[in-house]
Amino acid sequence: MMLCDETLKIMRQKGINWCVESFNPFIVAWFRKNAPDVLRGQLSCLPREYNGLSKISSFVLGNLLMNFISRPHFIAYSTSRQPLLVRLCRILKPINVIWTVKPDNDIKRFENENDTIIFEHYNPAARYKSL
Repeated sequence: MMLCDETLKIMRQKGINWCVESFNPFIVAWFRKNAPDVLRGQLSCLPREYNGLSKISSFVLGNLLMNFISRPHFIAYSTSRQPLLVRLCRILKPINVIWTVKPDNDIKRFENENDTIIFEHYNPAARYKSL
């Protein structure tokens, strides 16, 4: 995990607030162990959207079955339909994030159903949501 170590060193030098997100739960777990003060997010999507992985790996990642290792602070799931296990995880998590919201998506629905969004190709209005 040399890349994680180097990233941590660089980000610590910046002296800014930041978070780490990854599709790889072992990277999120590395930051949990080595930088517990850093906000961690688990990125994920439907199993069929993982290209190049086995069906078992895709199922495990797409259903967040490695979260017991990574223990993310938040889950950032794609705008796709979410499997039952993912919806359960999101109910149990205090912060829910969705990616990637684009201008042709139902922006208002995604903003209302999630604590924050990862977006591209538009500038969302600033909003503040009480947690």
